[in-house]
Amino acid sequence: PTQGHLIKIVDVFAESYAVAYGTLTRAEPITCTETGTTFGGVPAPTALILDFFTLPQFKASRALTGHSVPIIAWVSCGGSSSIRLLGPESLGGLGDFGAKVDADAARVGRSRDDVAEELYQRTVESDAVVRVPGLPPMYHYEFQPQKFSAKLPVSFVVIDSREFLLSSDAILIASSESYEKESLDALRGWFAEMQKPLYAIGPLLPNNSTAGSDINKNAGIEAFLDDILQNHGKNSLFF
Repeated sequence: PTQGHLIKIVDVFAESYAVAYGTLTRAEPITCTETGTTFGGVPAPTALILDFFTLPQFKASRALTGHSVPIIAWVSCGGSSSIRLLGPESLGGLGDFGAKVDADAARVGRSRDDVAEELYQRTVESDAVVRVPGLPPMYHYEFQPQKFSAKLPVSFVVIDSREFLLSSDAILIASSESYEKESLDALRGWFAEMQKPLYAIGPLLPNNSTAGSDINKNAGIEAFLDDILQNHGKNSLFF
């Protein structure tokens, strides 16, 4: 897909969302556009969980219900990745990238759209060292070692996602304290400065009713790994 195609798709989703959300806020019946099935009216939403990539839907929601319906950002990536792309420079993030784009556009006398992607590429391809909590020191280019095959507006995804997070009321992140506690603690501290709670909700462990079967299923894998460790030592297996 091209950048133009993606923008058109996003615009269509945003327009259809606003209509559907308006119907829900009035507790009216709503019809599925795909199947034609009409669902009876349900109580109006008291909170929203929206993907943090959907800034147009966020703005449509705020326009209809203001702050009376809290909006919780669903962040479907790790804490360290979130810090890197959206966090403050003090934590190794890109900082307020939108402000940097505006400053660069004013400096060179070009439009915001023209300079945004160029500035993003210059940033991620640089050899400056980045220090993100929970990660070893890394060069900028190590975070994105390959170019995208399609021309995507990554810079504006970063700008819009950051605006969404900073404007939301709380954050749910698909990560776990068990393997990136340092990153999540840093991210939680940043949001705490803005009185926004962050909850790391997964991946979660299986419940007790299935834990035993999972352990038995993985017994062969664990035996194989133990055998490699015993016979070949640490760091001898790549997978």
